[in-house]
Amino acid sequence: MICAIHQPQYLPYTGYFHKMASCEVFIFLDDVQFKKNEWQNRNRIRTPQGEQYLTVPVLHKFPQTIRKTLIDARQGWVKKHLHGLELNYGRAPFFKRYFDPLRDTLARTYTNLAELNVEVTLKLAGLLSLRCRTLLSSDLRADGAATERLINLCRKAGADTYLSGIGGKEYLDEEAFKRNGIQLRYQDFHSPVYPQAGEPFIPNLSVVDLLFNCGDRSLGVLVEGLKA
Repeated sequence: MICAIHQPQYLPYTGYFHKMASCEVFIFLDDVQFKKNEWQNRNRIRTPQGEQYLTVPVLHKFPQTIRKTLIDARQGWVKKHLHGLELNYGRAPFFKRYFDPLRDTLARTYTNLAELNVEVTLKLAGLLSLRCRTLLSSDLRADGAATERLINLCRKAGADTYLSGIGGKEYLDEEAFKRNGIQLRYQDFHSPVYPQAGEPFIPNLSVVDLLFNCGDRSLGVLVEGLKA
């Protein structure tokens, strides 16, 4: 069984869902430290002027975990994000099909960032017709740090293979996986090129860009490079 593990991100980019499509169990690493100005509370969409960030405002005190990082609801960010999506994708071929279910998910009341990110990611995975079992690291209670904890999470999930992003080559203890009988694989992801509203093509945007432009062919475009 192949397991992938990743911090919950906001409106994740295409490579995140490629990883989910490449495993049988996906663990949201929700109890690690929140990192400011990364992808845990923001992501990018396309506008006529180029890329634009959609950022969830948070109330953060170092070194809070993602699941303990509170959302600052006073800033009216949901309305702004929905307006941004509608303004920039309202004319996209499949906007009407996917906007309403995404809007309904974003409009729910969330307390912490991990809860928001997990729910939005699960909704997007469903819209992609992507199926894999998902777990929370906070529920598994695996001990250890760094590579040791990843190995223990794989064991808790009943996995014999760990799928890492290619960046894992820089920090993972590959020998530790071997010693513990867990095969280590690296994700082979190259951003697919698909129709966007404008040129040049901007890779690695939030997966909503792919969904609004490619509809029910999105998963095939994502994992097989099919032409939309």
